[in-house]
Amino acid sequence: MSFYTPMKKFGRYISYNPKGGKEYCEIVENTKNISTYAPIIHFESEVSSLPIETEQISDKFHPMPLKDLGSLARLTYDPEFPDETNLTLYSVPHQNSWMVGYLTSLEFDDVFYQFNYVKLDSEPTKPFLKYQGREGKEPELSDTLDHGFSYLPIIRIKNEHSIFGLN
Repeated sequence: MSFYTPMKKFGRYISYNPKGGKEYCEIVENTKNISTYAPIIHFESEVSSLPIETEQISDKFHPMPLKDLGSLARLTYDPEFPDETNLTLYSVPHQNSWMVGYLTSLEFDDVFYQFNYVKLDSEPTKPFLKYQGREGKEPELSDTLDHGFSYLPIIRIKNEHSIFGLN
């Protein structure tokens, strides 16, 4: 489940920790301490409403621009398995730039598919997004695998396609 609210304090996660009959919540930069976490995702702008179509759902994803690669990586965070990411990212050309993102879905009466993406200045030439959220470090594109990091594989789509909803 996702929620939207303007933030007064900048951070990467909301930490929740019940101690001694009290509940403690705070905005933190990393997941080092023993606690329960929820990722904070920074969108480029307010989240647009989902399309309402009564007769037919179009065959394209609803684009959701994100502020940075960290927000994209945090969308993959699962509090029950924080070190296990199992998502594939897609990079697609669009106009004079590249978008890297991944697909999610919201299920109501109908299912809405979203393409959550970050705009890049150039084509990503490395096949992985390397991330270590536990340490509060920003993710980076990588072509090597080092111990202690999560890696999200990137599938590069050669040509722009309308299914990503970017047109």
